[in-house]
Amino acid sequence: MNEGTLQIIENGQYKNVSLTTKYKRQGLKLILDENGQKQVKQQGLNNGESITLVKKFAEGKPLETKYGTSYLCAATYDGVDVSFWLKPQQHEKYAMVGGEGDSVRVTNNQVTKTHPTLGIPITYDNLEFEKVE
Repeated sequence: MNEGTLQIIENGQYKNVSLTTKYKRQGLKLILDENGQKQVKQQGLNNGESITLVKKFAEGKPLETKYGTSYLCAATYDGVDVSFWLKPQQHEKYAMVGGEGDSVRVTNNQVTKTHPTLGIPITYDNLEFEKVE
């Protein structure tokens, strides 16, 4: 297991991280560089990487977005108070591991599944959470 590094983005008084890598888009279309590679907007965990954070709250706060429900979570990462978003499936796992003030290891173990309508293999980020004693 490799120790990863998250990019901290300052947004006014807040500091945000993304556990998964975010890519630049124009609408729904990904923006590619001259080599055909996706352009990174915010670096998250790569496959097999993990980080440790300390939960500020046991669970995230549910908020309705244009994409459905997302959960706003707060933690301390590398000595900095940060916030991040989780999808409902990710938040279910996160909420079950530890409580306020507990250290949690977050690992990205990517999985490849066949896209249900396109029928082609797609690689997804699969975040796993475990309490650190």
